[in-house]
Amino acid sequence: KTRYAGGHFLITHVIQASGEFVTAKKGKEVEAFFKKNPTGAKRTVEQVLERIYSNSEWLKRDSKDIAEFLGYRL
Repeated sequence: KTRYAGGHFLITHVIQASGEFVTAKKGKEVEAFFKKNPTGAKRTVEQVLERIYSNSEWLKRDSKDIAEFLGYRL
């Protein structure tokens, strides 16, 4: 418990950085990591996981349209 004592600000930023992942596989990895290494930032972890899984679903749904759009712009 004392490992991260006083470092909530830094831990929150580290956790939030993982929210840039966009695959369900990475979401499961992040989820497993924080189950094994709990922090005091439970709500932040929940929000990051929600963002990862939401991005994953969005990418699955719209990846073809995104690729077409970017193809026309390149």
